[in-house]
Amino acid sequence: MTSLTRIALATALVSAFASAASAQHSAMPGGMTHEQHMKQMKKDAEMKQHGNVAMGFDQDATTHHFTMTTDGGAVAVAANDPADTTSLSQIRSHLQEIAVAFKHGDFGKPLATHSEFPPGVPVMQRLKSEIAYTYEQTPTGGIVRIATSNAEARTAIHEFLAYQVTEHKTGDPLSPSNHAAANQGHDQAGAHNPSGAQADHFGRHFENAADWVKTFDDPARDGWQMPDRVIETLQLKPGQRVADIGAGTGYFTTRLAKSPAAPKVYAVDIEPSMVEHLTHRAKGEGLTNVTAVLGGADKTNLPEAVDAVLVVDTFHHIPNRVAYFTALKAHLKPGARLAIVDFRKEAPQGPPVEFRFTPDQISAELAQAGFRLQARHEFLPQQVFLIYGVK
Repeated sequence: MTSLTRIALATALVSAFASAASAQHSAMPGGMTHEQHMKQMKKDAEMKQHGNVAMGFDQDATTHHFTMTTDGGAVAVAANDPADTTSLSQIRSHLQEIAVAFKHGDFGKPLATHSEFPPGVPVMQRLKSEIAYTYEQTPTGGIVRIATSNAEARTAIHEFLAYQVTEHKTGDPLSPSNHAAANQGHDQAGAHNPSGAQADHFGRHFENAADWVKTFDDPARDGWQMPDRVIETLQLKPGQRVADIGAGTGYFTTRLAKSPAAPKVYAVDIEPSMVEHLTHRAKGEGLTNVTAVLGGADKTNLPEAVDAVLVVDTFHHIPNRVAYFTALKAHLKPGARLAIVDFRKEAPQGPPVEFRFTPDQISAELAQAGFRLQARHEFLPQQVFLIYGVK
């Protein structure tokens, strides 16, 4: 090879490398230079390594989500493989630990993961007595719900969660309003909401019930919800009392009240706007056998014992279900039945799959609460329909 040939080849190689480097730089996120991109990659790798240690599970085998709600937000982690029992156990252990730690103002794990305290932490520590942290197990991991009625604390929670979204690159909405727009349809904790399949599902409250009537009471729902047949299967008798838990806008409540047995119906919901709507609706339709009840996340607040409880599209929303249904037994008459209707794993609509339970999973949780399965009905095309009695 002559000297001129070697020079020409070297020049061509340099040009090719320069073109490749230029192409790489043009593809860098956010207009980053190669140097900036490499620095970010190093930071991400360090955070992942620190997170593996601080959280106790493999970041690559799991998925985080951070959701802002009107009263706070939520931290959720799921195993990418539902059969990965090791990650499931590690996730649940971690989330239970941070729920307790955050309650006491201890944010050591976020510090260890990010090498700094995330924004919002100082205020969350100072106002710790104003913030509630609730752990809930999900089929593929768990959730820590964060709630407050304090405006300053709520702002701090949102700052904390927004930082997590950015650092972990989860793609979650950076404001409650964006979350609402993206997930309209199925993320109310404690209301019938049959249609929004894409929600992040971390319990945003419906502050204006009238906005949801069209969704909840859509006549098209009758085709797959089959409310009349569900009510007929309950075999209610005149003079009995029934609780509709997660009553929402009254889709089942009004049908129960108008059924041949005309039972006394307690329509329970955790959203004040829904309870107000139910009260006005019952009055407007002349349903004197309906009473709307404002429940809590951990209790029904039923004023008297009932003969039957109907929980439709709501079981998966209830935090601490074992404790909730254990407490419910105090409000049941002898021989009372508990009916659970919720979405099948394979249903084309409903909550995300990680919030759908098999009949065996539902029965296992209710067994811990002191219930036994009495009947299983298969006529609903999209939902399981299970009836339980007290052991």
